Amino acid sequence: MKKCSAVLVFLLKRSDIRRAGYRRGRIQTGPHPYLNSDLDPLLGVNLPARRVIIRTIMFNRRVIDPLCYRQMAGRAGRKGVDTEGESILVCKPNEMEKAKALISSDLPPVQSCLIQREGDELSNSMKRAILEVIASGVAKSPTDVQRYSSSTLLAASLSSEDGDNPDGKATSSSSIDACISFLREQEFIRLEKGEDGGETFLPTQLGSATLASALSPHEALAVFTELQRARKSFVLENELHILYQVTPIYDNIKPDWYQFLCFWETLSTDKRRVAELVGVEERFLIRAAKGNIPTHTARQHHLLSVHRRFHTALILEELVNEAPLNQVARKYGCSKGQLQSLQQSASTFAGMVTVFCSKLGWYNLELLLAQFQNRLNFGVQRELVDLVRISLLNAQRARLLYNSGLTNPASVATASPREVERILRNAVPFKSGRQAVDEKDFEAAERRAARCIWASGKKGLTEAEAAELIVMEAKQIVRAD
Repeated sequence: MKKCSAVLVFLLKRSDIRRAGYRRGRIQTGPHPYLNSDLDPLLGVNLPARRVIIRTIMFNRRVIDPLCYRQMAGRAGRKGVDTEGESILVCKPNEMEKAKALISSDLPPVQSCLIQREGDELSNSMKRAILEVIASGVAKSPTDVQRYSSSTLLAASLSSEDGDNPDGKATSSSSIDACISFLREQEFIRLEKGEDGGETFLPTQLGSATLASALSPHEALAVFTELQRARKSFVLENELHILYQVTPIYDNIKPDWYQFLCFWETLSTDKRRVAELVGVEERFLIRAAKGNIPTHTARQHHLLSVHRRFHTALILEELVNEAPLNQVARKYGCSKGQLQSLQQSASTFAGMVTVFCSKLGWYNLELLLAQFQNRLNFGVQRELVDLVRISLLNAQRARLLYNSGLTNPASVATASPREVERILRNAVPFKSGRQAVDEKDFEAAERRAARCIWASGKKGLTEAEAAELIVMEAKQIVRAD
């Protein structure tokens, strides 16, 4: 049987930790290593230990969450691996009471993800769950949907909370009915009557598109509304209108409203036309610049999200036109990390919206939007999309190859590695091959062989090594095509 004990240790300074023998990275002589962590970085990794040492109870100026503490301490004496284990929590004397409370705290109760959150009329997760069971054919009739809902954790938790109170079942039933009514009203599902008088739920194209694109019903409605409006009047004088359609709805960079107003005054006529079509208002920007942003009604919330989304679309337009990250970060007052995160989320969202259009049968829109998944991911213009399929090429290296006449993988595959090497040398800072007066032979040789091209998941490469790999991968792509 597993035995796991928690030990509380308080130490005054780091030197005390060393004297106590709990040095970072030290390995125990037994079968299991010490696991020393401020916050468990190995979530989901099966790494059992005999002893777990947690160096502090604080993380981000707050006491760590009881669930996180149990996750880390639970690696000690893992069932089926060891018979016993111990966890050591290191704290300062003035943190003793907090540490004791953390060790003895109970875990929060498990809650269903289908539960209605505060401020929501209906649970978005419940809407999607019902849409999924109807689209998959698991539930076809209203009776089937009720049977499914009664088998969920939400229904079980409501029953246990209410006990013998019959209102518990009534609450669950009314929530299911409300979700079904919502899905029918918004045309995600339809009710079809059979020849025998029976009723069957079937998904509409909108419902199938929502599931295929991995959007929630609420997100799908917002995307559908914007795309439907765009189909009536699309601005193709620039790429801003298309980019707005693939800009994430929620994960937007918070704008500096005064700066946004200044940008607005310098926008070209065609970009202002896009802004007006999507709902951007100059008077809203003026009020926001003064610090007056009303959010009392649903329309005011919608206006705020439209303006934030348009501001993010302006940032993405600069990125897909190969503007340097540090330049865009300075211009919009955000960090490079935020921009890189935005690129990733926008690229994913572009793929979701493209699938959404495909399932709805809006093929013209699909063709317009499909190019942006890779363009947003790599931050390149359209002509470089084919080249960045080669994993070693980023936007800068792809642009150098393109400008040198190697415009696609086929032309790279027919080029010699020496030609590619010459081009790559222009993408890295200049290094002299000569030996300096005060430089030793081995130092000069080391400098000449220095790795100057780096790619994610690979070790550093010289220009010659990188050129060989680029040509080899280009040939593989051509063969696969």
